[in-house]
Amino acid sequence: MDPGQVEVVAISTADECERLARVLADVWGFYESSAVASTDTLCAMARSDCYVTGVLVDGRLVGGAFGWPHHVDGEWRLHSHVVGFLDGFRALGLGSLIKHHQREFARDAGLDSIEWTYDPLHAANARFNLAKLGARVLSFHEDYYGTLDDAFSGGLGSDRFLVRWGLDDEPPLPAEVAPMEGGAPARETILRVRGDGGPGTATSQASTVFAELPVNIVNLRKRDKQLAAEWRDAFAATVGRELAAGARVVGIGPELAYEIER
Repeated sequence: MDPGQVEVVAISTADECERLARVLADVWGFYESSAVASTDTLCAMARSDCYVTGVLVDGRLVGGAFGWPHHVDGEWRLHSHVVGFLDGFRALGLGSLIKHHQREFARDAGLDSIEWTYDPLHAANARFNLAKLGARVLSFHEDYYGTLDDAFSGGLGSDRFLVRWGLDDEPPLPAEVAPMEGGAPARETILRVRGDGGPGTATSQASTVFAELPVNIVNLRKRDKQLAAEWRDAFAATVGRELAAGARVVGIGPELAYEIER
């Protein structure tokens, strides 16, 4: 699809906020326009120095974002709560565009960094956040938002990674390819994709371990909720437990596996 003329614009008037509320509800598959954010909430945020923007493609509003500043861990961060785009526009690089726009907003506002949450089982988002942007995982949270019955979560919980992106953070350098043993990468894996697509777990005493992800957890949730629930539980029992014990996620490779250092 030709991206056309793309603009990131500030949202401030009541009419603009109403249109953005409708678009965001459509992105997440809700009937009620206020399901993601109500018009009055967006208006209040826009008029109190929060981040509220829309993305136009050839003059059409196709998505947007909102967030607010807060003070945590001795610094001021822009908490990016929502970024979303209508189906058919998600492969145009709009996510990168709006993330860099947020970083300039944060810089101009005198903030120190940006933070947001994402579904750690969503492989494409993981690659975008950690490998393309260079954001850093701070923590893992089970059911961060409670039950979400939207087009992406499918009512199967809302486990999240919280990530931080500094104003000068850069994407990591490509990792060296691990040596092969018998046709498979030489690495210790605590979570893997089984032959039937389900999760397989294992223990390891290695200082560096890996956790594989399904290729498309959103489609899996639509196709087989029981298998998707197994992935949620297995991830929390392995990666979630590792982070709770002090381990850290240092990146994700093209093979869609988190690298975890203990």
